[in-house]
Parts: sequence; structure tokens; C-alpha cells
Amino acid sequence: MPTRRLLLAALLAVPFLVAGCKINTINYFPPKYANVRVINVMADVPAVNVAQGDTVVWSGVAFEAAGAYQDFENTTNTFTVSLPGATTSLGSASYPLAGEVPYTLVPYGTLSAPQLLMLPDAAITPGSGRFQMRFANVAPGTDGIDVYVTVPGASIENLAANFYNIAYGSATGYAGYDAGSYQVRITPYNTKTVVYDSGPLTFAEQATTDVLLYSKGSGALVNALRADVYGQSAVANSTQARLKAVNAAVQTGTVNQLVDGTALVSGLAYAAASTYGAAASGAHTIAFEATATPGAIIASVAGNLGAGTDASVFVTGFAGSQTAVVLADSNLPPLAGNVRVRFVNASPDTPALDVLVNGTKQVSALASSSASSYLELAAGTYTLSFADPTTGTPTLTLAGTVLTAGQVSTVYAVGAAGGLSGLVTQDD
Repeated sequence: MPTRRLLLAALLAVPFLVAGCKINTINYFPPKYANVRVINVMADVPAVNVAQGDTVVWSGVAFEAAGAYQDFENTTNTFTVSLPGATTSLGSASYPLAGEVPYTLVPYGTLSAPQLLMLPDAAITPGSGRFQMRFANVAPGTDGIDVYVTVPGASIENLAANFYNIAYGSATGYAGYDAGSYQVRITPYNTKTVVYDSGPLTFAEQATTDVLLYSKGSGALVNALRADVYGQSAVANSTQARLKAVNAAVQTGTVNQLVDGTALVSGLAYAAASTYGAAASGAHTIAFEATATPGAIIASVAGNLGAGTDASVFVTGFAGSQTAVVLADSNLPPLAGNVRVRFVNASPDTPALDVLVNGTKQVSALASSSASSYLELAAGTYTLSFADPTTGTPTLTLAGTVLTAGQVSTVYAVGAAGGLSGLVTQDD
């Protein structure tokens, strides 16, 4: 009898044991996950956090850096971008994600106009000896751009673009190429004006590459970042930069600006600025000479011109003691209807100055040979003043200064103490 009761108990326990196990039947399908990475190309923020729902998934992703692939369920996912330590977000967007598909999430734009782009990437590897790539235009201030992919050194003058009129915030499809060395050049739509030049780049076989075209602060140039799907990402710096000259040397007369001994600007009058000229990115010696005495350098400075960036170099000082100062320009576009403006104390002997806009102090104690950060203002007509920080007495007033919507400008105070004058330049 005890034996029969034990057998009965064992039989009764079987259904509970079965119920406690997961049995994969013919109708069972294992979960599949989408794979998402983040690449941050917001030009004016050092790093971002990206959350999915209420959970931060990627923390402190630096400018031009990538966050590793993460798995997400095949549903609509909401991603939110914020600055590390901030209590408010820069923005969020929702995307339906498909199973076992790679994606690249791109925060781009500017702090005042942040954007998000989700790129569904190709999951199919190209064949032996081949690679595939596409281009995404995430460079603020651009409209349509064209892309030329050529053998290194080929002229594009008589070539048709490989990709036409890529709008801001959009991407092309993938195109296949034989693995090897190529040169990529970018132009504004329907022009041959090159705003990005990669120089020779090598592409490995069976790679699938997203090329992000983004801004590093130039008003015209772009830069590029190569991101292989399920692979590494790396900046593909442009060979190009832009440089302008400003003559704030009160006793010198007209000047020439030279880059590594070659004249870039000639005959620049006092209290005037040149337009931007093309220069190779990288380290240079930037010098000035008086136009009247060519070959006699009056000031020089070592400057590293960043790839795809703009810089201004001003010469200041009295005869016999001139100096040259390099300023990194940020010509990112302002919000619609606004302007961006900064201020420079380029006087050789004036102490620090406050800067007032329509009577309200915006910059405190701006030292000689230094620049303020950029301000964003509504377009309009302003009274701009430089004043003594101690007494508040204006030393230079520029009444009726028109700042036009969409422009980026720099306002210089030039000249000797007691005789300052102003120079307003358009930098974009």
C-alpha cells in the first residue's frame, strides 16, 4: 500500500514538473533584437547622454565619438538626448525598430537647434572584393550637397556627382565599389566648389560604411566621419580649412598676411578684415608684413588650423611691437530670425573692457587681445558699447549697428587707448 501511494504521488507531480519547464514547440519563436549604436556629431556640445525611455543607455558620448551597439525590442522605442548632468532634455524621437537589424542613431545640429536622425543600416555584407557606403548630410547650414567619389587625384570638373542634392537631415542609399583607395569630395549642390576633401582613403572589402557629413563650426566647410556597420568609427578629417585676416595694428598701415611664407591676403588696410581664404588644415606659421616693406615680418604666430574649421588672425600693437593672435571662429547658423555675435578687445594698450548691448552688460572685463564667447540675439539695430569696468564710462560706442538675421559677426575694438574705433565683420 505504501508503494502504491508513492507511485500515485509521483504521477500527480508530473503535470507540475512539466508546467514549470519551458518547452520549445514548433510554434515557439525566440525573441529577436534590433542593434542600435549612437554617434554624436553635435558641433557645439562636448558630450551627450542618450536614454531609451527613462533609462540612460549611452552616457557621455563625446563629439565625434560612438556609443557601442545595444539591443532593443522590436517595438517603437523612444530615445531622448540630454547634456550630462542636465535636468532637461535637448529632444526626443520615437522609432519602430525591426528585428536583428542594425541602426545608427545620430544626434546632430546645434545646442539651440538639436536634431536626431535614425539610420537603418544594411545588414547584408557586400561580396568578395567589394564594399558599400552611403552618405548622410548632418551639417548645419548646408542645404543640398553633392558627393564625388573618385580615384585619388582625379579632377571633378567634368565629372557627374555620385550623389546629388543630399538635403540636410537626410541620407542616401548604399552604393557598391571595388575595395581600394578613393578620394571623396563634397560640393554645394550643382557647383564645383569643394567644401570637403578627404585626400586618399582606403576602404576594405566587405565593409559597409556610413559616412556622416557634419560641421566643426565652419560657415562653409564640412567634415566627415566613417562608421563601419558592426565595426569601428573614425574621423576622416578634411584637408581644408579657412582663414581670414584682420588689421588692428594702429601705426602700421596696410599689411599682407602670409601662411608658411606664401601671401594669402595682400594690401589689407588698417581697421579692416579680409574675407575667408582657403588654407590647408594642419600646423602653420601665420605672419604679417607691412605692404610697404615686403619680406620684413612684423608679427607671426604658430597656428593649427583644424580640419573643416574657420579661423581669424588679427595683428595688433604699435610700430616695432606688433603681435598676431589666432581666434577660433564658430560660424554655426543662429536660429531663424537671430544673429550670433562675439566681441574682441584688439587694442594694444586698453585695459579690460565691459561690453554692453543696448545698455545692458553682456561681457565683463574682456582682456586685451581676447575674444568673448558668442551671443545669440534677435536680428535688429543695436547700440554696442565698450566701457571701463570700474567706472562704467563708455570708451567706444557703436550706435545704429545693424545685425542681420542669419549672420554671424565679430565686433572688434581697435586702436590706442583714448582713441578706440570699431570694426564689425561678417564671419559666416
